[in-house]
Amino acid sequence: MAHLLPKRLFSRALLILAAPILLFQLLVSALLVERHWAGATRQLAAGVAQEMKLLTGVVQGAQSEAEARKALEQASSLLGYEVDFEPGRRVTPEPIPFYDVSRRALAEAFEEAVGPVEIGQSAEEAFILRVTARGGALAARPPARRLFASRAWQLLVWTGGAGLVLLSIAAIFLRNQIRPIRELARAADAFGKGQPAELRPSGALEVRQASAAFLQMRARIEKQLAQRTMMLSAVSHDLRTPLTRMRLALAMLPPGPEIQDLEADVDEMNRMIGAYLDFAKGEGGEALEQADPAALAREAVEKLTRAGARARLKEIPGAPPPAPLWMRRGSVTRALQNLADNAAAYGRHVEVSVEDGRAAVEIHVDDDGPGVPADKREEVFRPFVRLDAARGALSGGGAGGVGLGLAIARDAARAHGGEVELSASPLGGLRATLRLPRLRAELHGD
Repeated sequence: MAHLLPKRLFSRALLILAAPILLFQLLVSALLVERHWAGATRQLAAGVAQEMKLLTGVVQGAQSEAEARKALEQASSLLGYEVDFEPGRRVTPEPIPFYDVSRRALAEAFEEAVGPVEIGQSAEEAFILRVTARGGALAARPPARRLFASRAWQLLVWTGGAGLVLLSIAAIFLRNQIRPIRELARAADAFGKGQPAELRPSGALEVRQASAAFLQMRARIEKQLAQRTMMLSAVSHDLRTPLTRMRLALAMLPPGPEIQDLEADVDEMNRMIGAYLDFAKGEGGEALEQADPAALAREAVEKLTRAGARARLKEIPGAPPPAPLWMRRGSVTRALQNLADNAAAYGRHVEVSVEDGRAAVEIHVDDDGPGVPADKREEVFRPFVRLDAARGALSGGGAGGVGLGLAIARDAARAHGGEVELSASPLGGLRATLRLPRLRAELHGD
């Protein structure tokens, strides 16, 4: 029955609170109807039934029909309701629905006193009761107040109304208790997307403890990221200093094949250090800003074109231009460029397209290269993994990479709450999709 239950915590808590109250109300109402309403109706109906029994005896003992009618007229004035004799009329009781408690109690009381009764309603406040007498039917029209407990429904209204009011008050207090949990979830979601969000511990003690634990965890993670970035920056600076001296020393030596090989090694080491630094620093404390995804895609295509690659920005027919997106522009640009460089390195043609959605923007990078086997597409996202059999140094951002290109792209996407996925390309090679979700403020128009 899990699929029948509400999905939200507030709805489930309200259901847990309301279900016992509703069951209690139903139980009280059932007992009230059975013990009070039906019981009072039986007592009232029993009195009228005894009067009808007495009148039946009067009709049976009369010498003629005229004498019977005269006696009934006198009884009507004494009883306060009309009584008549209908000769030749047959009494035909109709079945009473199970939910009509009052009528069933009335029929039971009359059946015990005078036999089967036919119950009909002649007016809004009066009923016609017919019982068999002297070859016909004795018809009485007592008012409803003589037959039914007319005030019993007020107790049901009061108990039901009081339960509804109390449940509404409880729902208001319950919503206030759920609000800190929603704020904690919002802050955790924003932190996962790299968006700063203020969180002040509030609510019950357990929720305050969870909020405080989250704030401590967020502070530790941010401190570790900052320390890692500073350490890698320092290591990069320390390593590049001797590399610069080596490059100057090589420039002073006479040209030769050995010198060219050493210079190529120095360039390779510089590229590797830059890749390590990009991977380690991730978002690097970059601030969020609004950027046009289509403009980023256009810049990536222009860079490939200037480098001599065959690349184009593919327009989706009938699709409106994507709305600006909150992102860390440098991080996303670096990720998209890595995907574009991979496509250009292992395909002859590259197409970049932007698909806008309400909740996310997807940037597709397609090529017509050899592609990657489906069972290896997740493996290439691991740092330093290179699939030489399929696309050489696919995850390194081009030939001669170190296996960090796709890892950097996925880290950048996940820092925004998005993802990078690989699939088959319509061009026959590989499609890399960079998905960037819109932040909650964008979705709600804030």
